[in-house]
Amino acid sequence: VPTHWIATAPTSSLVAAAFTPGSDTGAQVTVTPLAGEAGGLLANLNRWRAQVGLPPVTELAAQPLTTLTVGDGSARIVDLVGGAEGTAPARALIVALVAQPGSDRTWYVRLAGPAAIVATQREAFLGFVRSIRFATPSTETK
Repeated sequence: VPTHWIATAPTSSLVAAAFTPGSDTGAQVTVTPLAGEAGGLLANLNRWRAQVGLPPVTELAAQPLTTLTVGDGSARIVDLVGGAEGTAPARALIVALVAQPGSDRTWYVRLAGPAAIVATQREAFLGFVRSIRFATPSTETK
């Protein structure tokens, strides 16, 4: 966890960990483990797009995803920036979908907040995601 991030209480029982990247930034990082792709990537993508004020897409190819190396695996990265609404600043959201090896679990790591704050925290967020490691199940028998 980056040293300037502050651990906060999760706002949902589904969230395993939550952080504020600095004090009073209006941005939040959450870590949520869910089964599989939790309703499908396209549905999630359109929900995230709506959260930053972007219109839905009808196919995954319309929203570029990047890949990030995480331990022995990889994460798919969704990077969204919406426009400002009225007097509210533009919103941004970065989501890393990290598949847990040997499991059907996907860890959703999200950074959401004002676009200017998300932009300044992007590298710290990606470094946090790169640092994720999963314990290897024991192969010992008793």
